[in-house]
Amino acid sequence: MVFFGILSSLGIAYSSEAEFLAHCWTMDREGREIERLSELPEVQDTGPSWKRTIRSAYGVAFLAVWLAFVVSFYDFGKSFRSGSPVPTATQSEPLEQGGETHYVTPAQKKRIDFLQRVSFIGMPMVIVGGVVLHFLLGIKLYDNTPTLAEYLSKRTHQLKP
Repeated sequence: MVFFGILSSLGIAYSSEAEFLAHCWTMDREGREIERLSELPEVQDTGPSWKRTIRSAYGVAFLAVWLAFVVSFYDFGKSFRSGSPVPTATQSEPLEQGGETHYVTPAQKKRIDFLQRVSFIGMPMVIVGGVVLHFLLGIKLYDNTPTLAEYLSKRTHQLKP
């Protein structure tokens, strides 16, 4: 997500096909721009402000849970490698990995447990929340995926003779 954000701000990647096509040129063999035969699709407004607010809040929540997930793996590995193979006065909390136990400080263990709890509870909540927002409430989180109402509308139009 961060990489896409960087590429998007540099004008290398685009969030929609219409935005991409607006920046494309069609060239002939001599390198001259060819006139377009039709108008490009307009970059659509993303809807009412309350939907943009919900979409932004969802993005922030998704990013927070994803970061907690990544940091928990990093912190666990770093703490496990630097941990003691036997309990000591300062490193008394066990961390287990692959049948091996290392001991870390209570503060490290508490931080790792918190990050794992946030990521393992937050990940299903973010996924289910995204499905509910996009498909059931009709707040488009993904431009290329139809909401349930759009899908059913398209389907009923296809069934009519």
